[in-house]
Parts: sequence; C-alpha cells; structure tokens
Amino acid sequence: MAQANDQQTTRTIVDCDVHTAYRTETIRNKIADRLEEPYKSYLTKETLNYGPYPRDSFPKEGLMSSGGTTEGAVVETPEDIEEDLCEGFGVDVAILNSLQKFDLIPQRERARREMRAVNDVFVEHFLEGHDEFFGLAMLQTQDPAAAAEEIDRMGAEDDIVGALILNGPSDKPLGDPKYDIIYRAAEDNDLPLVFHSSAVGYAVSKKFPFMYNDLQHYGSLHGLSHPFANMVTVTSLIMNGVPEKFPGLDFVFLEQDIGIVPLLMHRLNRETNQQPYEVPLLDKAPEEYIRDQFYWGTQPMPEAQDNNDVRKTVDLIGPDNIVFTTDHPHSDFDDPSSVVNKYFSHLSEEDQDKIMYKNADRVFGLGL
Repeated sequence: MAQANDQQTTRTIVDCDVHTAYRTETIRNKIADRLEEPYKSYLTKETLNYGPYPRDSFPKEGLMSSGGTTEGAVVETPEDIEEDLCEGFGVDVAILNSLQKFDLIPQRERARREMRAVNDVFVEHFLEGHDEFFGLAMLQTQDPAAAAEEIDRMGAEDDIVGALILNGPSDKPLGDPKYDIIYRAAEDNDLPLVFHSSAVGYAVSKKFPFMYNDLQHYGSLHGLSHPFANMVTVTSLIMNGVPEKFPGLDFVFLEQDIGIVPLLMHRLNRETNQQPYEVPLLDKAPEEYIRDQFYWGTQPMPEAQDNNDVRKTVDLIGPDNIVFTTDHPHSDFDDPSSVVNKYFSHLSEEDQDKIMYKNADRVFGLGL
C-alpha cells in the first residue's frame, strides 16, 4: 500500500477516474506517428480547446477546491500521477482514461483510426511498466462494429480492465440496439462498460432542453450537463433492456453526482409499472437491474448544508454499488480523506473499504 501523507487515511485506495493528457505536443505526436495522411495532420497542428471548461488544475488544498491553479497540472507522464495522486494522496491503484472526444470527429474513418492509435499510445506511454496503473480502452461509437473490434483487440492487453464511452456525443442514446454489438463484445471479453458524462453532444444540445444552449455560466453548464448526460444513458439502457440482454455485463458511470441514482431507480420503477407494455424485455424492476449491474463513481460528491443528507443518499444507493473516484487532475477533484470523513464515516470499515477499493477490485478484476 502507498505511504499516505498526513492528509490521507491509511486504507487501500483505488481511484477509478484518472485522466491523462492527449492535447500536449508529446502525446499528439506519438498518436500522429501511428496515422497516415490526411489524418496525421490533424494531430500535428496545435490543438485548441473551444469548450466551456477552464484549464485543468490540480487543487492541492483538497476536496472540491476549484479556485486555484497549479503549474504542470496536465498529466503528461506516469510520473505526474505517481507524484500528485499516489504519493500526494495515498492512492494505491489508479484506473486511467484518455477521455477522447472521438464522436465529435465528423469523419468516421478518422475516428476509427484515431481510436486505435490513441489506445496504443495510451497503453505504451502510461501503462507499460507501471503495476499500479490500469486503463480503460477509449471507444468511438460512430461505427459500433469497429468499436466492438477494438474491445476484442484491447481485451488482450493485461493492463486494460474496461472500455470507456464518452456518452454525450454519440449519435443516439446508448441503449439503442445499434450499440448491442459493443455490449456483446464487452461481455464476451469480461470487461465492464464505463460511461463518462460530458457537456457535449446530443445529451446537452439544442434538441432538448432548448434553453440549455443559452446558459451563460460555467457553473450552470457544468452543474447540469454531467448529471443529465448519464441520466439519459441510464434511462436508455434500462428502457431498451440492455442489462437484461447482457446479464454478465457491468456498467460503471463516472462524474454524474450520486444524487441522481435514487431518482432514476424510483422514477423508472414508476414509469415501467405504469407502462409495462413499453418494456417487454424487462423481467425485473429497473431498480433491480441498477442494483445488480450498475456502479457509480463518487466524484463529484454533492455538497449539502448538512452532510447527513449526503450520507442518506449513500445509504439509499448502498455501499456495494459505489466506486471511489477523484477526477484527477481536474479542478473539481475530490481528495480521498475528505470524502471518507465527510460522507462515509457513518459506514462500517468493511463498507468503507467496499467503496474505496473492494468494489473496483471486483468489477474491474484487478486481482488485489
């Protein structure tokens, strides 16, 4: 176990959401070296960020502090993670992802090629030679068959423990049957499917709700986009019977706020009870599928005026379905000790351990 500093508890910690850089010149060039023209040129030019988010920053002072910035916050090397996260906050195992926005690429062939190149560089640059790091293969969804092939290819990598979809930009909500080939490949390879919420794509576009497009504050956009993107995905998966069709597949959701989980379980229970003819594939209540196959990252933990209100949410979900995440190195990073002290201290040591590492060990097959 890593040696924790005085900010940190002395328990085993697995962080299931750690982001690596892909816009820096070094990483872009490594990816470009694996591509042919005309696709190579897209990555050898300076990549600009036109999104609404501030520059990534790592808040050394801890939980939910997003006001400051630090130099060198972009995670360009494994050593960046080791220094900031493992040594600084006592994280023993980190599950990394590159969070590429493949589905915003207008050319399908470019998206397919970049997917393969990015995953190859990701394994080579960040995972090889680092036993404390595992990774999620990044998928595009414009071509579901190609995504399934990538799962088969990356599933052979020992350090790849899941596949990740950025769920906002997909062409359709992700429970659509066109994506079943992806879920079948993940189930066949015994890899969980991970959905990371986003502020781009159909889930937060002009289509619905219309007024969303004109929100003028970062806090408004960030506060609504991530929960809404995962709410759309969960609803689509359940109502289309995806967990029933793939009972051996686990689904992990990152960066949505755990407050949405009781709402989804109970609202979908009601809707399917009232209109059962709409969901002929379901043999159980939505809540049962969610409790059996769905897992939820902790970050960003909601901030209530009374911490007991958040603890009640944790209890409603249950410690068997929550995995710890920091969102390192982003500005709304949650540090482990503060999360435990504020929101999990009412749980038994066994239940705290489930959230902090045992659930991740089981779902991702880490072999800890």
